[in-house]
Order: sequence, then structure tokens, then C-alpha cells
Amino acid sequence: MKKIIIFAVCLFLLAQIFPALGLSNAKNQMASPIPGEDQALGNELLGRTRLGFLDPYGYPKFSTKLTKLFFDSLGVRDFDEYKDELTKRLDGLAPTFYRQDFFMWAPGFDWKGAAKKIALESSKGIEHIITLNFRSFLPNNARTVGDIVEYYDGDGKGDNPFGAVVKIWQIENEINMKDIFWKGTPPEYAKHLLGCYNEAKNSDPSCVVVMAGEASDVENEVYADILRELGGQPAFDAVDIHVYGQATDSLMVERCSKSFRERLLDAGYDPNTPMFMTEYGTYCGKVPKMGDSNESLQAKTFAERTILALANGIKGACYISCVDGVWDENGEGFFSQMGLIHGGITKFGNGPWHKRKIFWTYKLLSLYLSQATFDDVLEVTLGVGIRAFRFNRPGLQPVYFVFLSDQGTARKVPLPVTEKMRVASLVPIGESGDEYDRLEGAIETKIVDPTDLNGIYAMLARGPIAVEPLPSRTLSEKIGIAKLSASTDIDLPVGEIYLTRENAIKWTDGGKPDFSKTDLAITKLTKAGKSVILAVNVEAECFSKPIEFARFSKFIAGVVERYDGDGILDAPGTLCTKFHLDARISDTSYISESSKCYAQMIKMAGRAVASASASAKLIVGGFSDNKTHIWQTILNELRKLEAEGGYPFFDIMAISNNFGSSRTDSENYNFINRISRSTRKLLDENSLQRIPITCLSAMNYVGAAKDYPEQTERDQANELVKRTMTMLGNGCQTACWGMEKDVSSNIFGSCGLLDLNGNPRLSYYSMQKLLLETSKVQVLPYDLPGGKTTIGKWIAPEHNSLWGMRFGINDPFIIAWVNGSKPPTFSYVDFDFPVTQALELEYLVPDQKSGKETGGNPAFKKVTVFRQDGEFRIPVDRLEPFIIRPSNATAPKIEIKIDPAVMMVNPGQKDTATITVTGFEGEAILSAPSTKTLGTTISPEKVRPGQEATLTVSTLVASAGQQYTVAISATTGQGTAETLLQIEVSNKMPVEISLWIGKKEAQVGGQKKQLAEPPTIIQGYTVVPVRFISETFGAKVDYDQKTKEITLTFGLKPDGSYTKKVTLWVGKKEATSDFGSMLPAFQTFELPVAPVIINGTTMVPLRFVSEVLGADVEWNSKERRVDIKWWPA
Repeated sequence: MKKIIIFAVCLFLLAQIFPALGLSNAKNQMASPIPGEDQALGNELLGRTRLGFLDPYGYPKFSTKLTKLFFDSLGVRDFDEYKDELTKRLDGLAPTFYRQDFFMWAPGFDWKGAAKKIALESSKGIEHIITLNFRSFLPNNARTVGDIVEYYDGDGKGDNPFGAVVKIWQIENEINMKDIFWKGTPPEYAKHLLGCYNEAKNSDPSCVVVMAGEASDVENEVYADILRELGGQPAFDAVDIHVYGQATDSLMVERCSKSFRERLLDAGYDPNTPMFMTEYGTYCGKVPKMGDSNESLQAKTFAERTILALANGIKGACYISCVDGVWDENGEGFFSQMGLIHGGITKFGNGPWHKRKIFWTYKLLSLYLSQATFDDVLEVTLGVGIRAFRFNRPGLQPVYFVFLSDQGTARKVPLPVTEKMRVASLVPIGESGDEYDRLEGAIETKIVDPTDLNGIYAMLARGPIAVEPLPSRTLSEKIGIAKLSASTDIDLPVGEIYLTRENAIKWTDGGKPDFSKTDLAITKLTKAGKSVILAVNVEAECFSKPIEFARFSKFIAGVVERYDGDGILDAPGTLCTKFHLDARISDTSYISESSKCYAQMIKMAGRAVASASASAKLIVGGFSDNKTHIWQTILNELRKLEAEGGYPFFDIMAISNNFGSSRTDSENYNFINRISRSTRKLLDENSLQRIPITCLSAMNYVGAAKDYPEQTERDQANELVKRTMTMLGNGCQTACWGMEKDVSSNIFGSCGLLDLNGNPRLSYYSMQKLLLETSKVQVLPYDLPGGKTTIGKWIAPEHNSLWGMRFGINDPFIIAWVNGSKPPTFSYVDFDFPVTQALELEYLVPDQKSGKETGGNPAFKKVTVFRQDGEFRIPVDRLEPFIIRPSNATAPKIEIKIDPAVMMVNPGQKDTATITVTGFEGEAILSAPSTKTLGTTISPEKVRPGQEATLTVSTLVASAGQQYTVAISATTGQGTAETLLQIEVSNKMPVEISLWIGKKEAQVGGQKKQLAEPPTIIQGYTVVPVRFISETFGAKVDYDQKTKEITLTFGLKPDGSYTKKVTLWVGKKEATSDFGSMLPAFQTFELPVAPVIINGTTMVPLRFVSEVLGADVEWNSKERRVDIKWWPA
């Protein structure tokens, strides 16, 4: 207890952060509570890694003398300089949240300063847990908590001026440290907590209220008393433990968390209540009454405690100190030597700012955990004295953290990895952490074979390790095909061939198969350098007699011996080391035995394979649905046989996905996604982490049948790429397409890459292209977390409708596709990629409609995309999957031309201009902004290179005399271009004219006018007296009786010149327009209706004459009225 009291006192001294500036006016600064939205605890709330610090910028201010000693030792003048130096080092550690203390009992508090600090840290991705320390119970404390929560709830009302948002609030600290932090009794704290909880929730229902952290003491009953006092009432959302103690006691985390959960259960609370560990640490050096420690032991204990905390469901772990604190002038205090960085005062370090080994351990764990999920951490049983935990990393191989809990017991460590693996020590090499400038130099990593148990132990004996499976093949070697027919030879460079149906070995009651076809097939494939998986079909009835199992075992051993390539009883020229026990109990066309019988079959087959060849592997399963409950029963039966040796008797679990439509809900690459994940989960839950998964058959048909939609060759090719990449992305060792050639004319047999006549389909060419591209990709894991890419990483850009898988190390590329049966409505989606200025997109399905149409020369469309505003915009307007990779292409110069370059528009008038865009590939999206007084429309909005679009500009009468500058932009896959269009609106006001069909009265500029003959509609067009035209539009009218020629001359001057001349002929649908000196000077038009003479009055088509003069004509059908706006020259 004395040791714990010392720890807590030191913590109190370290945690003072800001100058105390008062809280008395807090209520006046904060608004009334506004309810927020619900928010759950989890990764979203606590950042990516769940690793943080008790506020790293805290430093001792309990005496001027020690503060000066601290700053002098670090070589800084004041707090600001100290903060700047520390920030440089924290950025390399990537913490994701801080716990910070507000000391409410202090004389004052700088609320704005605190909020400003929190806002600044939040901008760097740091979340915050704020501990409110009142030290005693007062009735108004709860109201103050509500005000503080409101100040930081981010609802826009009564918030701090810096935008700082805090969602996690802790009420007090270490109640079991009597009279140090809390001066009251446990019942008073229970009352205090309940009141604060209610006020906090009133202000922000989405906030998380955390009970005061318990100092590490499993025997103390203070918190049990508090929980009993609360009596099950809602008073907190989460709890907190603080773990220190002996430097060698890593398991203390487990004891403390387990003890607290038991107290929760005893008091009627959920034992799975979210739990934090907002304080933990371990020292480096000598501490009175505690064992000595050093940098290696400090790093080791830190790593083990962190792993155990996260594995035990801790939502966030705050390490106590980034830099050593100051306890006294001699630096002998517990907290004086806990830092990741030496403060320079104690003798347990190499000088100020020296990084201890724990610094590099923290950084390495942060990198690993930044890729991990925390809700599915699994402890792996490896043996007595060994603790191992698997953390899944979506799109990556899982990482296993392993350490020895009893070094005197374990000597060999059988890790749950079947391939070569990369092992990294979590404790840096050397004597001290300041020997290194980079993580790569500090951490020992080795490529280790899983059978090298002694080599693994040699690393493990020095401290905890991180283990990553290490695939060793190129990506194309993981793609295979199922060969059903013995007569078909398909020339594709696949990595593996699955021999089934005609090529398989069949077990019968007599156990005497025909090897001839299989021998021939394996010989050909071995000669071609292919890896073979051989199906062994089991069609017998239930194996109920020992003699039948004996025959079966002998049969399996004989098959393996025949093809294992060891030179003993081998079929000449053959080699096969993987054998599939093809007896899928979830498929009625195969064996339908009891689970007990089937488990016995697996056991006998597994033993037979192992006895015949040390290198041979037995594959079981192959179910194509989600009947994992059947396999759970089988695995339960197998576990009963564990004591017999050889358990689990098989090496690989197979899955398949043998049918389905790409246009139905199954979207079968989604189905294979689910079944591969559920199978992995099934194996893991049964402690079979070492068993890998392979997909032996995935296929899709071409054609149509009852209850099945029609599938084209393009649909099949799409599914081939998507399913193959989904299988590999979810960790399948091999992804095999299930049919190399059609076997029948119905859709169940028409899933081949070749049709019945042996002609290649589009899927054949897609497979060929996929194999070519993936043969260039090395699927090796990264050197360290956060470095190079591993075997496929699922990526999900801004929109979920685009899926993809990233591969490669030195030259990474991405295979992506639209997740759905229809292209999304949007045209582009943001996509991140390593630094490059251009990307090449190449589609993996030929542009032709069928394999026959390709003529043996498939065309794969390519598109180049250039970086725009720091990002790439990937077109997703088609379903076909595509490769994305860096390109050296230079961005073209996109040009926009507008004709005319300057538009002259009259007020209230519409006018048009022509837009043409060149210098790009694909489509361009055109846009032009509108204003309240200027409307713009573009048709069409999407254009190809060189295609013309029309810009229509609409003005209001109120815009007379205005000038506008409109930005016309074109967005393409290669970039965005913009040009400016000047629009000038004249001061000419329009003359408004109205005429009514059948009426001799008209309105011109508000004045009534009489017509000689009313407007009339002929063949759908309005004709009016020619004299009305001359008088209204100021034209001179000449009529030639002989030729019946009507001449309208506008703007006639004394010298005989004119602005415009229009000539029409009675009875002719022809007219000319002469613009005098303007271009085009002379035009001929075809009229919709010819001029006529009615009752001696010459009538001419109104719309033609008006529009030639630049007037706007509108028809009001309801009132049978023609409205004209004309702007005189």
C-alpha cells in the first residue's frame, strides 16, 4: 500500500498541466444542455491503436526549484520550448489519445487555454479523456460537470471558441488512495458520481462517463463498496484501472481487470462494461523496496502489459510518462524513471532526451496495432508457459504477439503458422535505445521456418515477439483452375491445377481404382511445371466396419505413395503433394455420413497421408454453402480423437463457390467473401489457426435457365476476376476457377473458360490477362508494420460501391471493381495512391462482346488518370474490374474554346455560345455557375473530345448595363481546365409587343395599335399584316406586283445604306436576309409557311421576321397570344 501511495503522489505532481486560473465563473461561460447523438465506445472513439499517454505535456510544478532542475536538465528555457522539443518526438510515436486532468479544487482554471490546447491536439488526430478532480463532495459539483460537458460537447451552443470537442469524461481519480485524491468517503463518492453522471448526460447524452480509476490493488475493497452503494443504478459508462507494480509483473494487468469485472458482476453491473487503463507504467533503474530494472526489462514489461490489456478488452491504454518526471533532486522516485525518454536527472539513462528501448517498442506496437482490429483478438494455446494472441488485420495477414509467461517451462514454441514467417522482437537489440535513429535499426527481424522451433525460442527468450506469416509465391502462382476433363489441355500459366471428375481418383468398396487417366494428367502437368491438387472421390456407404477403414487407409496411402515423387513405388514422371478428400457432407451428391463417421474418415485419411509422405498435405471440406454448423459437429468429433496423435489429421480446409448469378443478390464474389471469412472464424474458434484455407472451385455460368437470369460472357468474365481476387484477399492459399471447359449445354455445365467446342470465351482472355499481370507481383510482407504492402490489402475508398485489393511491394498496383450489379450514378470517386502524377487504368475484361468476336486478339481498354488537387478521380461508370498502377504519362493540356469569346446580350434576352473541349481522353463534365440575375445552362453537360456543347445565357431586365465574368470548367479523368467568359449586358431596353389571334388590336410598348387584318394561324404558324411589321420595327416596305416580291428594309439611311434587308415572296416558302456590311452578309431561309394575301392585306410569318431581327417570340396558348421582345438597333 505504501508503494501505491508513493506512485499516486508522484502522479498528482506530474499531472499539473496549466497555470491555475480559476473556475468561479464557469457557469457564466457555458450554455444550457443540448442533447446530442448516441455514440458507442470503440475504435472510432479511441483512435486507431488504442495507445495513448497520460498527458505527455504535463510536468512537475510543485516547486520552482525542481521545475528549474527539470528544464535545465533537458536544456530548455521554459514550458513552450519543452513542449516544442517533446512534440518532435511524439509525432514519431503516433499516440491516438491522451488523458488529461482538470483540477477543479485549484484556485482558478484557464478554460480558454485548456480548450485551445485540446483543439490543437485534436487537429493532429488525438482524442481526449478528461478527468475532473474535485477531491470532495459538494452539492454544486454535479452542476459544474454538466456545464463543463456542455462547453466541450460540440453542439454549437455554448461551446468553447476553439472547436475543442471532448466525449469521454472521468469523475475523480483513484478513490482507493485515501486522502490523496479523494478526501471524502466511498458513499460520498457514489453520490457524487451519480449526480455528475446525470448532469453530464443531460448536457450531452452521447458523452461517455468513466468511473474514477482504481489504483492497482486487487485486495482493496473500496470500489466494491462504491459499486454496492450505487446499487445497480446507471452511474457510469466505463470503468478504469491503473497498473504499476514490480517491473517483472506483466500479468498484473490480467489480475486487476479480472478482479474489477468480478466486482461489477457482484454489484449487479455488466462485467463486460467497457474498461480503460488510463495509467500504467514500468520503471527503468532502482526503486526502493522494488526489484531492479533496466531498459530491456522495461520494454519487455511494457509490451507484455499492453498486449495483455488489449487482449483482455481494454478500450484504451495510457502510458504514464513520455519523459521522466522529477521526484527529487536525486531522481530516485518511482515516476522519475518511467519515461520513454530520459529526463537527464537520474543515472538510468544516457543523458537528456535519450530514447530508451521502450520508446522503440511503443513505436513498433503502434505500427502493428494501427492495422489491427480489437473485437476479435484470440488467445492461441501453444503450451505451458507461453502466451500468444492473434490480432486480425483486414486485408493483411494476422499478427501474433507471443511471450513467455514462464521461461523455465517452455523450450519449444510451435507457432500457428504453416508458411515461412517474419519474426520481429518487440524489445530492441543492444544495450540502450539511444543507439538507434530509426526503428529498422533497433528491431531484430528474421525470416524463420515454422519447423525451426529452437530458432523461434532463441528470439522469444529475449522478450516478446511479433509473428507474421510470410507467403513466398508470386500472386499468379496462387491462381488455379479445376481440370474436369481428361481430354482438354488448356494453355494458361496458372499456379495450380485441381484434378477432379474424370481426372480424379475414385474410392469404391473394392478400393481398386483406375489410375490410367490420372497418371496421364499428372505426368503432363508435372512436365509443364504445374503444381497439382488431386481429388479423391469417396462414394462408399458408411464405414461401419474396421475392415473397411483398413482398406480405405491402405487405399489413401497407396494413392499418396504413387504420386509423392520420392522415387518409391511412384508412377513415372508424376508429382503431387496435395490430396483433397472429396466427400462434401453438405452436398447431397456426395457422401452423407454421420459426423462421427466422417471424422473417423478424416483421421484415417490424415494418418495414411502422413505415413506415406512427410511432405504431402490432406485437404478436407469443399462445401459451397454456409453450413458451418455441420463442420462444427465434425470438429467436435475430431477433438475427441486429439489424444490419439496426429490431430487435427488434416492440413488444409477447402471451400468452393460453384454457381450463382452476378445479377442477383448473391453477387457471388460477395458470397465467397462471406464463406471464406466464416470458415476462417470456424477454424480459429476451434484452435485451428494453423490450418489455412483454399478455394478449389469458384465459377459462373453463361446462358439462361428457369429461375436463373441470363448471363453473358462479359458477366462471367467479370465474376471470374472478382471472385478470384476476393478469395486471395481473404487469405486463401489458392483460388481455382472451377471449370476449364463446358461439360454440357445446360447452365450447370456451361461455366467453362472454353465452350463445348473448345472455343475461348471472354473469361479465358480475362484469366490470361489476370495471370500475366499478377505474375509480375511479388506477394511478400513488409519489413515492418506501416512499411511495404503485404499479400493483398482490402481498400475501401470514399464510396463503398468501389472495392479493391492492393498488391505488390516495389511496384504496387491495385485491382478494383464496382460492388454491385449496376454502375453507380456518380461518375468519379476519389482514390489514394503512392506519390505519382498519373495512373493507368486497364480493364480486365475485353471490350468485345464475346470470345469469338476477339478473333484471338482481345482488346483491353486503358484509361490514364492524372492527379487533381492532390487526389485522383477514378471513373466508375462500368462494371468491369480494372488494374490501377502508376504511370509515367504527362498530363495533356486541356483546352476550352468558347465562341464567341465575349457575349453581348440585351437585358431580358437569351443568347448562346458554343463550347468545345480538347486535350483529354474519355468524357468531360462541363459546368458554369449561375447567379440571381444571370442564368446559365449547358447542353449536353458531358462531352467527348471535340464535341460541341451549347451554353445558353439568360439575363433579366434588371441586369441592364452589367458585366459578368463566368468561369466555364471542364472536369476530366486527366485533370480540370477552366476558362473565363465575359458577358456584357447592354442598356437597350426591349420593346414589348403582344398580338392576339383573331383580333385586330395589338399592344406595342404599352400603346394600342389597330391592324388591317387580325393575326391568323396557317399550318400552325402565325401570319400578320406586313404593314404592322414596317410600322412596329421601323422598316420601309416595297411590294412588286409583278414578281409579288416583298422587301423590308430596316435602318435605311439617306445615303441608301441599311442595317438589314429581308425579302419574301407571296406564295413562296423562301426568304433572304441581307445584313449589308455585316457577316454573313447574305443568307437564304426556308419558311415554315409562305406569305399570303388575305382580304387585300399581305400577311407574312411573324416568328421568322421577328427572330431575324433578334427579337424573342413566345406563344401563350391559353390566351392565344403572341408575345415579342425586341431590342431596337
